[in-house]
Amino acid sequence: MRVVNLTSFTAPRTLPADEQERNARRFSTLFIDERRRRKGGLGQVLYGEDTWGEPLAVKLVGEVHNEEQDDSPSQAFAREAFRREYETMRTLSGIKGFPRLYGAGKLDGCDAILMEWVEGETLAMAIRHLSIDDEGRLSPLTAAQMGRDLFALLARMEILENCIVHRDISTSNIMVDTSIRSLDDQVAAGSFDLKLVDFGSAMLPGRSSSLTQKYGTPRGATPDFAPPEMLSEDIKGAATMRKNPAVDVYAAASVLYLLLAGHTPFLLEKGDNRSYYLQKTEQLPRALAGAHAATTDIDITLTREPHTAAFVEKAASESDGRPSSEKLAGVLTAVDSQLDDVIFACLDPVQEHRPLASEVQDTLAEFVDSYEDNIANGLAERPLSQCAGDAFERRAANVRRRRARHLGMGVVIACAVLLFAGSCATGFLLDGELAKLALGPMRWGGALSGWVVGVLLWLPAILGYATRFVARRNPHVLAWTIAAVGAGALVLLGIMACTIFFSAQSLVLALAALAVSATLPWCALSFDVALGITFAKPSEEAQVDA
Repeated sequence: MRVVNLTSFTAPRTLPADEQERNARRFSTLFIDERRRRKGGLGQVLYGEDTWGEPLAVKLVGEVHNEEQDDSPSQAFAREAFRREYETMRTLSGIKGFPRLYGAGKLDGCDAILMEWVEGETLAMAIRHLSIDDEGRLSPLTAAQMGRDLFALLARMEILENCIVHRDISTSNIMVDTSIRSLDDQVAAGSFDLKLVDFGSAMLPGRSSSLTQKYGTPRGATPDFAPPEMLSEDIKGAATMRKNPAVDVYAAASVLYLLLAGHTPFLLEKGDNRSYYLQKTEQLPRALAGAHAATTDIDITLTREPHTAAFVEKAASESDGRPSSEKLAGVLTAVDSQLDDVIFACLDPVQEHRPLASEVQDTLAEFVDSYEDNIANGLAERPLSQCAGDAFERRAANVRRRRARHLGMGVVIACAVLLFAGSCATGFLLDGELAKLALGPMRWGGALSGWVVGVLLWLPAILGYATRFVARRNPHVLAWTIAAVGAGALVLLGIMACTIFFSAQSLVLALAALAVSATLPWCALSFDVALGITFAKPSEEAQVDA
């Protein structure tokens, strides 16, 4: 250990004279272990011991103080960042789940914060020990328990008079404290001693400006976990949005998603010409597949989940015996899927749509408490006890609606491409073919025009989409749309019935093209209209309600 002297020590609160003197003696000389060093956002965190032999963490903020550069922007930024982080930690000190603050001073010319040393490991490291498959997924029960305890920390910050927003919640800034219970003991107990650390990017909503606004220096969040509003400076009202606790709700839900799926909700492409903000607002979160949904052998997976395996054995003994592997995997997946609505409600790109941290905490607690009963209900083919209320379902519906619209657009584009290819191919093959048309008094004979044939094949699609637009608010829009497609197909069939082809191959080709030109628009429109009704917003549901 290296012996160092701490100068200008300041306690986090006003103390009697005798206590101030005692604290000054206690922290005036520190013993630093250089080998136990952690990265800490704006600086680095060193392990040390005070003169009493008590462990503590020394966070060095900024660079070594230089009087010649005292007024430089970098020094001003470092001093302001130090002051704000110190104020934030002073507000949270003594609250369960946050490091205790001892004071501040100067160490080797650097501003230093003295706080509790959290013995343990980051959540990023704990995942390696707790994962039950090669993709890094945790047991859904363990993930929900850890998520419940994480959102409990956020709920404590929400109820403070000066609500604090961490703004950089990630697996690197969440510690699992093992000073009292080992990680295995915490898993066995189903509760975790989590501590939120590194408040270098934190914000007190009462502050008039952020450091980014004041100094032009970005502070920030880990893109894989951060909400869209933390990833762009160009959105209206960004400064106000970043003071909202919904920022932390989004990031914590991304952490919970990672625990369940083994990867973050979005695959952010660095080479993408779009910013991270656009990728998170224009794309949808990746499908969430937990350990039970992704496994190829549920029995092997359960050997790594003693709690869940015990619940399954108990439920099987009370029913007709152990179910098949397929049924068991299906039941566990159905139980786990209740977390989807909770997570996707938190991942809504619209900040106002996200739930409060306390709501998420209560919902995850309900999921954990009902997990055993729901396994028994599923194996007995009884309805599951729902943990997420209607509010979560409505919020998660926003994500499902966006996914449905993306899917519907994909089907429409695919059908349009196929119809375009089919009409072009038919026009090319029939171009120049001899035919006669007798339509009442109208008589025509000669070579067919390929582009006219190709355009005519679009008639069912044009009529269908025109009707879709005109009757979009009609409760019977699907019936009207299908009828319009059918009418277009009948018109084409009537024209063909009045046409004499001099080649049997041309007739067969024309009939096949007619079938395609009617079928593709019917499929696309039916899919599009059905999704529009199923995933309508509340204001739209009243309009399409028959």
